[in-house]
Amino acid sequence: MAAPTAINETKGTVLLLPLATLGPFLLAQGVDKKWRMAAPVIGICVIALIAFATVYDMLIAARWGAVGLTEFFSGEKVGGYIYRGSEAGDDNIARLDSMILPLSYMSGQWMRTMFGLGVGNVSPAPLPELQGAYYEIGKELGFGITAVGNLVWEMGLIGLCLYLSLFYLIWRDTRKCARLDDNSSHGWSYTWWSICIVIFVFGFAYKSVLQLNELGFIVFFWSGLMATRYWYLRHPTADVAAKEEPTRRVLQLAGQ
Repeated sequence: MAAPTAINETKGTVLLLPLATLGPFLLAQGVDKKWRMAAPVIGICVIALIAFATVYDMLIAARWGAVGLTEFFSGEKVGGYIYRGSEAGDDNIARLDSMILPLSYMSGQWMRTMFGLGVGNVSPAPLPELQGAYYEIGKELGFGITAVGNLVWEMGLIGLCLYLSLFYLIWRDTRKCARLDDNSSHGWSYTWWSICIVIFVFGFAYKSVLQLNELGFIVFFWSGLMATRYWYLRHPTADVAAKEEPTRRVLQLAGQ
């Protein structure tokens, strides 16, 4: 599963793969001999990282004349990859620049800084007539590079904080499920999803993840399941009633 990220030259793999593989073992509770179980996982993680670095150096560094992966993270290039001090119209706006530029643009008006320029008012649209008033400005100043930058542009700092609060609540409910649920087979699912939420939120500063439907559908589907499960764990009688209710209705319809 690490092969696509290696071929695609996704450098975030170096940071997120260890979190994805070791994170569940750090958060898992009540699991006997979990570190013995983690030993082969750690071995697979190390092999995957070595393979990733090898593929990167062979395919990417050689193709584009860039430095190798080890040199990239240990040299000055990683700083330029994150922050370049970009300005309007630059071809390659760095990730941190995409978060700073909207604040610089709206810094003179505190209402815009707090609440943004309006949902959809900076985003691209399928038809030119539907483009927002600030689409051209956003395109020149790095809109669409990171989710943090996008949220600041359209919803301001308050909107960004609300989104982060939403995912914190999802993470909190998932962790509480792991503590409340007596079914041991569900424990790994809760722990696994809490790590997925952490990775997804890290992605806010790496990609425009909220615009990727293939991620969004999965994230909100599973988050909804976890929130529902937490509610039922807090209201066990409601869980029983919900399981009995469909059967009773089916019998009524069959009788009619």
